[in-house]
Amino acid sequence: MTGSVVQISTSRGGVPKLPIPEGVITPLGLEGDAHAHPQIHGGPRQAVLVISAEGVDDLVTLGFPLSYGSLAKTSPRAGWIAASGAPGSAGASAPP
Repeated sequence: MTGSVVQISTSRGGVPKLPIPEGVITPLGLEGDAHAHPQIHGGPRQAVLVISAEGVDDLVTLGFPLSYGSLAKTSPRAGWIAASGAPGSAGASAPP
C-alpha cells in the first residue's frame, strides 16, 4: 500500500487553514504559513502536523465538526499510519 498527501493547508494566522496546491517545509516550518501569536509560535521548533485523512474522516463520522484544515498545519495523508518522531526528526509518518 502506498500513501498520498491529500491536502496541504496554510493561513495568515489561526484556523481554519486553507488548502494550497503545493508547499515547501523549511527549518522554520511550512512556507507561507503565518502565526496568530508570533511571540509564542514559530521559529525553528515549530510543528508541522501530518495526520491521516482516515483519522480525520473517522472523527467526522463520530460527530466532530472537523475538516482537513481545521486542525492547524494539517497535511492529511491517505493510506499512511503515524509513526513516532522526536522533535527535529526527519520523519513523522510512514507507510504501513
